[in-house]
Amino acid sequence: MEPPDRPACGGRLESLLAQPFGDLQPLWAEEAEVLWRTLHWQVEPWKGPMGGLAWVGDGKVLGCLPLCVRGPTAMLGRLFASRWGPTEGVEAGLLSAALHGVFSDPRIQRVSGEFLGAAPRTLEWLVSLWPGQVQPRLLMEVAWTGAGETRTGGLLEPWQGEHLIPAAGLLRRAHGEGPRVFFDPALEDDGGTARLLERIITCPLCGTFEPGASFAARAPESGDLLGFILATRMGTDRGHVAEVAVDPAAQGRGIGKTLITRALEALRGLGCRATHLAVDGDNRKAIRLYRSLGFREYHRFPALRLVRGGEIHPSPGSPGGAKA
Repeated sequence: MEPPDRPACGGRLESLLAQPFGDLQPLWAEEAEVLWRTLHWQVEPWKGPMGGLAWVGDGKVLGCLPLCVRGPTAMLGRLFASRWGPTEGVEAGLLSAALHGVFSDPRIQRVSGEFLGAAPRTLEWLVSLWPGQVQPRLLMEVAWTGAGETRTGGLLEPWQGEHLIPAAGLLRRAHGEGPRVFFDPALEDDGGTARLLERIITCPLCGTFEPGASFAARAPESGDLLGFILATRMGTDRGHVAEVAVDPAAQGRGIGKTLITRALEALRGLGCRATHLAVDGDNRKAIRLYRSLGFREYHRFPALRLVRGGEIHPSPGSPGGAKA
């Protein structure tokens, strides 16, 4: 796979690890401000050194792209270019250099990354290079005013720590099995998936966890977990659906709709004026459900899923999950 030519722009590529930590703070502060102002998305600032690439110009860091390698997978972190620089050129330069470096290593077989704040033309550029290999992700938002009629199809209860392990298995069943879907090697078994869910709860990956707006659905007879939803708060008045999933064997009973409406009701009661979520652009069933509840699309961003030398596989198809 040949890397794309990068658009011309001033500045130079350097190692992200080589940048003094203090020099990166203005860029991360700008990223946080831009994402909150434009997308109502709250991100946790990076807190320590990391590998990856930086774009340096005019004596300051104009953009960065963290990168880590886990086995045969290269994970690209949050791509961000300062709005004071040549944004699209810097984004393209960082991505081009990262992909060139990644695929120069024969041990790396696949690349995964989601770029929440990328410029719209960067998405167009990626799609033009790899048609079908870049999955648009949609951000959708609703100002919830009241629940519609729902069917539980099971017993709804507040989220508890005991739900974590069965929820991990359910999430994998809902998505499908194996690396075809889970590009993050940490998610290739139930233990890794449980750790992902635990990070949503314990770390502000995408908002502060709201236990009062997170629920699990159980089968009335067996008590088996049928579905769950994890909700977070961003800022003082924005809610977020971080993850929602229904066991494939229990779909069609209205469980997903019930989980979402209960979470929306709870978030509104906690003072959230609006709630948003992220969903794959080709997940038509989920998008129809969200639109029926009043969600509207307000932003698209690229999810990159590249496989060396050939066929691209679908990106993780969480009905509502987002990993910023």
